[in-house]
Amino acid sequence: MSISTAAEPAAPESTLSERLNTALAAQSAESPLDYRDTCDNCPSAARAVFVFPVAEIMLCGHHMRLHLENLMSNDPASFWITPGELWSINGVGAQAA
Repeated sequence: MSISTAAEPAAPESTLSERLNTALAAQSAESPLDYRDTCDNCPSAARAVFVFPVAEIMLCGHHMRLHLENLMSNDPASFWITPGELWSINGVGAQAA
């Protein structure tokens, strides 16, 4: 059986804040990071991890917020972000605090 995509309505694209709210609601409260994990861009402690098919990227809060839009646009296989790091992003719900 073949499904034609031309007849189906296009799914609305979710915004970055919607994707983050959904992910934060579903992510484990237990961090996969420990005190030895550091940012790949500086010596600060890692506060987020993004897993791609070819690499795992750990970032501090500053670098995560700086590169978040690009990281999410590349559809990571999985990611975990310390919820408190997202306080400054418009549209990310209070449940993340």
